[in-house]
Amino acid sequence: MNEFYLISSNENLSETEFELRNLGNQMIYAIVGNSSRGGWGERTYSNKTIYRETTTKDYDEQFANKLMSFQPVYDLEKILNFHKDYYVGKQNGKEEKYIKHIKYIVYPLIIKKRNSETQQELITDWLDKNMADKKKNNGKLRMDFGDINSPTQFQINSDNSVQTQKIKYSNEDIAKVFELIREDLKEINNSESQELSTEIEKAESKLNNGKDIKNRLLIIGELIKDIGIGTFTSLLSSPIYEMVKPMLGI
Repeated sequence: MNEFYLISSNENLSETEFELRNLGNQMIYAIVGNSSRGGWGERTYSNKTIYRETTTKDYDEQFANKLMSFQPVYDLEKILNFHKDYYVGKQNGKEEKYIKHIKYIVYPLIIKKRNSETQQELITDWLDKNMADKKKNNGKLRMDFGDINSPTQFQINSDNSVQTQKIKYSNEDIAKVFELIREDLKEINNSESQELSTEIEKAESKLNNGKDIKNRLLIIGELIKDIGIGTFTSLLSSPIYEMVKPMLGI
């Protein structure tokens, strides 16, 4: 089956509001139609059903479809949290692994679906919140933000140190960072680079609308680390890099 989801134990039962339907051991792969002529020239038809083994990907696709059809859509986080609580509480899984599964497996499936903009935004907001909470709970980074439209002061606190570092930046500084990252992305062509480009566009949109982007910046930092910090030569060689490292969580 798939460890990340609560799946019905009985494949004859339909799915519930949150629980996934049991797909059984096999699924239909194709139905092949054949025609032949009898002794009197009459044509007869028959169908042959070809089956394949059910995979974990089938449950990921079912979950993505469930997210697309979930109502009311603004409560989408309820189903995400339902299966997260199951995975962590019943399967003894790591919350971080579940978050990564949603981010790298389920979210790309949602992006491919038509008219999924609302679901994409809600899932991204859920990822923002859970990734930020994870960092805070791990004691890696805590930030206090001021008015995002003016030069902003970041208060960086480490749970393992009494030192406090204050960093100021402006919207122009952030725009410069995004420009440098885009310059480096020209040399990269994979799914993670495309995801990073999308996150930058969303962060820019929120920044221009005067919204808080601290969680977006942390996600961008995580993607940079996933791709490999050494790949971003334009960013690394810029004097602004040392200033933006804390806000990116690097």
